[in-house]
Formats: sequence, C-alpha cells, structure tokens
Amino acid sequence: MPDGIRATGELNMEDVAKHRTYSDAELDEWVAEGLIGPAQAASIRSRTDRRDHLRDPVAFVIPGAGGELHGTLPGDTPAAGTKSSPGERLQQIAYYIGGFTILFAFTIFVGLGWEDLADPTRLSIVVVAMATLTAIGIALRRAGALTGGNVLVFGATGLTPLLTFEILKVTGLWDGGEDAETYRSFFRRVDESWLILEIVSIAVAIIVVGWIRFPLVTLLIAFWSYYLSLDVAEAFWADGPTGEQRSLVFAGVGLLMIIVGTDLHRRDLRPYAFWFWLFGLIGAQGGVGAFALQNDRDIWAGLGFLTLSMAWIVMSVWLSSTSFLVFGALGCYAYVSYLAFDIFDGALGFVVTLGAVGLFIILTTFSYQRFLGPWLRRAVRPHRSAAA
Repeated sequence: MPDGIRATGELNMEDVAKHRTYSDAELDEWVAEGLIGPAQAASIRSRTDRRDHLRDPVAFVIPGAGGELHGTLPGDTPAAGTKSSPGERLQQIAYYIGGFTILFAFTIFVGLGWEDLADPTRLSIVVVAMATLTAIGIALRRAGALTGGNVLVFGATGLTPLLTFEILKVTGLWDGGEDAETYRSFFRRVDESWLILEIVSIAVAIIVVGWIRFPLVTLLIAFWSYYLSLDVAEAFWADGPTGEQRSLVFAGVGLLMIIVGTDLHRRDLRPYAFWFWLFGLIGAQGGVGAFALQNDRDIWAGLGFLTLSMAWIVMSVWLSSTSFLVFGALGCYAYVSYLAFDIFDGALGFVVTLGAVGLFIILTTFSYQRFLGPWLRRAVRPHRSAAA
C-alpha cells in the first residue's frame, strides 16, 4: 500500500488531514501497480478539478476490499501541496506542445492547398478530425490522464471556426465579402462576415469550459473575443471605422475582458482569469495607446493613457497579478519616455531629463516596494476577505 495511506473502516477527517499529499504522477503509479483503477484515479482528479484548484488540500476516500483508502491531493499553494517533479513538468510541456501543434495545423497554417479541395471534402476532414480528437481526449480522461485528454479536447474546440465556415460553405449560406472568401483570410483580414464564426466559436468554447473545467480553453474565448471586437467595429460603421473609432472599440472590449477575468478571480477561479486578463490588458492598453498616438497633440489623451497605466499598477496589488504590474510599468515608462523624446529631443536638457526618467523609475519602484505596496495590501485585505 502506498506510503501515507491506510486501510480503515471509517473516515476520520482529522486523521486524513495529517496524511501526506500526493501528486498526479503517484496516482499514475498506483494505477499501473493495480492499487486503484483508472476510473478511481479519474474520479480523484475530477474532484480536485471541480474544486477549481482551491488553496486547501482535497481529501479523498476510495472503497476497497480491505477497508478504505484515505489521502489528500495538494491545493494550488506551496504550503498545501508539493512541487511538480521535472518529469511531470516535461509531460505537461509535451501535452501542450502537441495540442498547440494540432491547433496551428488547422488554423494559422492552413495553406492554399486546403482551398484546392472541394467543399464537402474539407468539411469531412474537419468533422473527422474534431470527432477523433474529442474521442481520444475522452478516452484519455477516463484513463486518468486528464491533462492529455483536456488538451486534445482543447485542440478540437479550436477547430470550431473552421467547422462553422465549411458548414456554411457547403450549405450555400456563406455570404462573405471580398476579404472573406477563404478561411485563411479569417486570420489576416477584418470583415463583418466573420462575426457568425466568432459568436458560434465563443459559445462552443464556453460550453466546453463548463464540461471539462480546463482553464486553457479560456485562451480561445479571449482570442476570439479580440477578433470579434475588430469585426464588430467594421460592422457598426457602414463606411468603415476610423482609426480612432477602432481603437476605442478595441479598448472597450479589452476592459470588458478584464472585468470578466476579475469576476472569475473573485470567485476563486483564478486559473480561468489569466487569459481574459492578458488579452484584456493588450486590448485596453493597445487601444488607449493607439488613440493617444493618433491625438498626440491632445494632452488629455496622453494623460488618459498614463492614468490607465497607473491604474494597472494599483490593481496588480489588489489582484496579486504580475501581468497588471508589467503592463502598468511599461505604460508609464512609454509615456514618460515619449514626453522626454518629444519635448526635450535636441534640447540642452535632454540628457539630464532622460537620466531623470531612469532615476524616477528606480525611486518609484523602491517606494512601491517599501511603502505603497504594503499599505495597499493592508487596505484591500478587508475588502477581499468580505468578498470571499
């Protein structure tokens, strides 16, 4: 019997809490040794998955002929669990590389040879590919290899725009414009015809997240939402949006994704928030930055960009997110540097001013680390506790 697991007739939670925690690799070893079945291993992993990576260890009990097996699986903090071994990390990397290779093969790298095939043939290939990936993914999940199975389902979900496009083509319902004649253009050209593909794909991805509880699927939702923002702007203005209008739509969708990610974070679903935060920050920062550059003589546009960047730094403390800190710091640095180059370039005080910018960044970082950061953490801790 594995170390730390004992056979008993009843569940004693105080006793269970004293047991060591177990990694996914050890569960796989127990399955291989016949100590537990694949279905039992999958049930244990499914339980931890439903708990959405809670901070506390998750206790489990497996009925057996000689009694019951008791144990715990680690939470998502170092104190609760154990670090992954190098072998486990390599396995995870291999799974993800395989999943993204499948995804890229049927999306970004779809070549001209694909268009030479007849519409029914293309549709058949996509249907078979999605069905095969999903079936194998389900089989791997049932065998206890949740990550491998989830990555395959993720890859199948990524083919949803292609499936939708081919169905519309075969049924004669596709009415794409000049910029939307082939699927390759989906990743290269902005066109309102793509809206149906993006809406259907986002809906399917949301269903898949609810089914397999795999945070990486939110990458697809965030990515397609980014594309949706570009095509919505194209559809909203009959004559096409101006650069400023497109920037504002892009920023608005980015802020919406940040709100969604923050709501997920407040619900203790932080792994599901990351991709919404990342794409939201890119959209909001990029949109407001582009708007400020297009109105470079308007001081309020520049101050708006600086204010937004400073807001990210404040939110990084509240959300304990490095992403917000990085985007905020880069935004502040970009704006202050822009002022230095725009106002002082060629002037006598340019070198002194640029040096002052560097000194300002260092002193600001020190002040944040020593004073502002701890104060903000103390200030927001009661609010976070109340929200929880």
